[in-house]
Amino acid sequence: MIHRIRARLNARHTRKLIHNLVPTIAEQVVNYPAVENYILKRRYQALIARYATTLPTLSAADSLILKNIQTAGIHVTSLEALAIPGMAQFCDEGHQLFHTLIQQPLKRKRRFQMTPDFPLLLKHRYIFQWGLCDRLLAIATNYIQAPVAYDTCLCNLSINNGLETATRRWHLDNEDRKVLKVLIYFNDVDSEGGPFNYLPLDVTQQVLKVTKDRYKFLLTPELEALLPPSTLEPMVACTGSVGTVIFVDTAKLYHRGKPPTAKPRRAITFGYCSRRPRQPFRCGRNLLTETQLSQLEIGLSNEQKACVRWEKTLPKWIRKIPKYAYG
Repeated sequence: MIHRIRARLNARHTRKLIHNLVPTIAEQVVNYPAVENYILKRRYQALIARYATTLPTLSAADSLILKNIQTAGIHVTSLEALAIPGMAQFCDEGHQLFHTLIQQPLKRKRRFQMTPDFPLLLKHRYIFQWGLCDRLLAIATNYIQAPVAYDTCLCNLSINNGLETATRRWHLDNEDRKVLKVLIYFNDVDSEGGPFNYLPLDVTQQVLKVTKDRYKFLLTPELEALLPPSTLEPMVACTGSVGTVIFVDTAKLYHRGKPPTAKPRRAITFGYCSRRPRQPFRCGRNLLTETQLSQLEIGLSNEQKACVRWEKTLPKWIRKIPKYAYG
């Protein structure tokens, strides 16, 4: 029995290595200093300059959110404080989705979280569409400083087994130079309930100087061994009541979802990057097909649809690079 399990794990690992061969080569090309400094960085600067005068206007409250993300990489607020239109329906749909999800059997290959299958997500399509509301897109566009791609809508029920794996390990996101995630709690989350954890910007930069590797996932003991001795309790836990909202650049701050032990954590995450991301083969984490997207986007405006279908604007040869497999 043990031999069969090991054989399956080895086979899965081999398939993953083969699948990731092409995106890994593409990643090495992108990160080659000459390519970055003389091609990619210049294109990025030109993109920012092109859209500098067309960014949407923000209210004073949303300008404060933007300022905090720009300076600290994070801003924590609440749905009540944001008061975005459609919030009541979004909350109702979210609670209904999680009520259905928690009654489903846990699949072995997802031992640390449960996510809705497509029929359940489609039934609660408003959740997906609410991530494209004007306020969130305006904040994201001002932070990204270019037309945004709507790259993530994840409804996660994080299982309370204390298992430190996948995104429960410390890491940085690498889809783009700036990656804005909006994380919303659908239950009260204390220190044992799987709060979002992050390292402040200065500590993140110190860790990066030691590891020199933006792609490495770190277990907590490994991270603790890298932290400067002078740093006191650097791991910040974003605890909060139901309705807590976290705006965070996950490419700027080391972060993780702390493994819950007391009870499952219910959270919805929206993610945004530019429509010309630095590494598009690390995007598309929803794994939704063209047909599924067409069903989710019914009723959206043309601009909202452009945020959803952003990959269509990429050069054809880039679209042929397989998505990096994380599982």
